[in-house]
Amino acid sequence: MISHLQGNIIEIQDSELILDVHNVGYTVQMGTNQLQLLQQKKEETISLAIYTLVREDDIRLFGFPDFTYRKCFTVLLKVNGVGPKAAMLILDQLTPIQIAQAVTTQNAAAFTQISGIGTKVAQKLLLELQDKLAFLPQETLTDKTTIKPQTTTLEVLSALQNLGFTKQVAEKALNKVQDNTSDFDTLLRSCLSYLHQLK
Repeated sequence: MISHLQGNIIEIQDSELILDVHNVGYTVQMGTNQLQLLQQKKEETISLAIYTLVREDDIRLFGFPDFTYRKCFTVLLKVNGVGPKAAMLILDQLTPIQIAQAVTTQNAAAFTQISGIGTKVAQKLLLELQDKLAFLPQETLTDKTTIKPQTTTLEVLSALQNLGFTKQVAEKALNKVQDNTSDFDTLLRSCLSYLHQLK
């Protein structure tokens, strides 16, 4: 059972990457947004938490940025009607904390706004995940942050970096204005307005 891999990225394509670990290439499935973040780390050594799925005719490795994501993945798999593909999709759009916040506040829209997750599955997630996320830091679950897909924030983060801002500065701006909107254009303008005020 593989639980962790550390190595260099050989290739990224579609929904997977090939990781070179001591001259052995491992195919690891990951979410689209996570792979997008790793595009800039092809020359670096990366570390991934791994979930190994073993079936009669198949062995697949699913990769995550840390073991909190991996643990959340295993919990999602226990929800009736949620398979590896859906669980990976959810974690590619929402962080474990955002998932816990959605369950705590019974916010089904946090899940249904994700393409491929319908109302029935969202309701099952809200019901079956109760008391299953105790491994997460409890003080963060009362945060009032608006829950939205990571796609928007990643796109805005990338846009700000393309405009010449460092990742640290861009993330600071996003943290300051993230409650304002989930719309890309408006969120980007809000970030730029905040950064202009700092000058």
